[in-house]
Amino acid sequence: MGVDSNGRIVGVTKLSDLGRDINGTYYGVAYTETTSGKFKAVVFTTDSVDEEEVIKVLKDATKTSFSASYNTADYLTGGKTDNTDMTVRYEFEFTVY
Repeated sequence: MGVDSNGRIVGVTKLSDLGRDINGTYYGVAYTETTSGKFKAVVFTTDSVDEEEVIKVLKDATKTSFSASYNTADYLTGGKTDNTDMTVRYEFEFTVY
């Protein structure tokens, strides 16, 4: 894994790279590089879920739409590529070394 010259993560390009049996009709992952090697990402769903239960487990999960900073984000293939009808999202930051 690493980062290419376009700021895209190498080695994780598909939703199925993160896990198996993830229904890309309802789930998506978007990420964008904030500074060299540092990224912010959002995992989101349009599935019918109990949002309050998700928020109990993932304290920072929210029901609000994600920010405009994801307008130019990269989305993992095989998953949703927009947040229309989103029910819940979880955002986090990470570094690729």
